[in-house]
Amino acid sequence: MNSAKSLLIVLVCLIVSSCGQKQESGDNRKLLLKRLDSLQTDLDVLKKQTFPRISVLMNNLGLHHSRLWEPGVKQNWKLSDYEFSKIKESLNDIIVLYGDSLNGNSTIGVEIADLMKEVDKLGNAIKAQSKDDFVSSYKSLTIKCNSCHQKAGFDFYEIIAPKSQAYTTDIE
Repeated sequence: MNSAKSLLIVLVCLIVSSCGQKQESGDNRKLLLKRLDSLQTDLDVLKKQTFPRISVLMNNLGLHHSRLWEPGVKQNWKLSDYEFSKIKESLNDIIVLYGDSLNGNSTIGVEIADLMKEVDKLGNAIKAQSKDDFVSSYKSLTIKCNSCHQKAGFDFYEIIAPKSQAYTTDIE
């Protein structure tokens, strides 16, 4: 990340110094524009190297989705709310970093906006501390996730409710 900051500082310095000059000759101006384009390319490469891949973000989302099931059905609403907040955080990260990326005939941002209707229902069930609404909303969200995976050609990623405990008091 320090490399990205350094590159950004250099870029800003170049822009500021070029703004203070009167009229550059055509050759110098072309050289500065070429340098600026090169710096932008370098910055784009650094961004890609420092941002987590979408697969990492989706795995994080899946982790919190599966960890939410147990506290929800056991009506541990405080833990449910925590895991739910991590789901929303993961979705926000995906939108910010990959929202414009294509997902089948749509974009990831559009698909997640559609998914947020189910996410909001789940959040409402947790706030209402309603186990029945939680189970129903969790299942609806899971179906919606799988539908998105199918649209994107990732139907081999099937999201399910966990069959084993995510939390335990056992010490290994």
